[in-house]
Amino acid sequence: MEDQRNWTDASFKTYSTPLRLPYPAPVAAGTVIEQTVRLNLSATSKKIARVPSPEAVQLSLEPEREPGRLPRSVDVRQMSLFGAGWTIGSLRRLSEGGATGITYYETCGWRGVMDAASGSPLPTRFRSLPGSVFPLFHVFADVAEFKGGEVLRSETSVPLSLDDLVLRRDDRLRILVANMSGQHQTVSVAIGTGVTYAQARMLDKRNVQRAMKDPASFRLEAPETVRNGGLL
Repeated sequence: MEDQRNWTDASFKTYSTPLRLPYPAPVAAGTVIEQTVRLNLSATSKKIARVPSPEAVQLSLEPEREPGRLPRSVDVRQMSLFGAGWTIGSLRRLSEGGATGITYYETCGWRGVMDAASGSPLPTRFRSLPGSVFPLFHVFADVAEFKGGEVLRSETSVPLSLDDLVLRRDDRLRILVANMSGQHQTVSVAIGTGVTYAQARMLDKRNVQRAMKDPASFRLEAPETVRNGGLL
């Protein structure tokens, strides 16, 4: 149990008994523990419209940021190829570790999988393409096409510069490979006997803007055929 009453970051919190009480504090099975949070709100110069009922009030609590700076929870790599590669590695390790459910990101905006139609609120700090998807969108699209399948364990000879995620559903196999080095790499994939060819689709700096602006057309493009023994 961790006392987190003085910290309010985005991680999961377990609030303990008051510090004035002895610890460890025994809690019998079935005991109901109630907690209360008091919010002290001060008025601002902005006018607040009257709402018809308390149920219509919505409070959004977020640390105030300095003008012109990104919030601490925003990472400019969210909309980059690196963000897509990181997502592949994260999915692999969490799945191999036994996770049965994972929640990632928001839907739209600089914490999401796609940009808002209005674009970035701070385009000089967080560059984006208004209305487009981020590269990591295609990672989730590839995984979603294998819904009901399984994640297979895999190994890479250079784990710090290359990551992968191997999916299987029925007799189909999908391998997502992420180059984390920032340099061109030649990849050889060993997938066992009985496989004579594979189809490969690349997402890199040459086509990433097209994949972001028109994801549907990008995903309909014919993949490259790689014969047994071929390299990418």
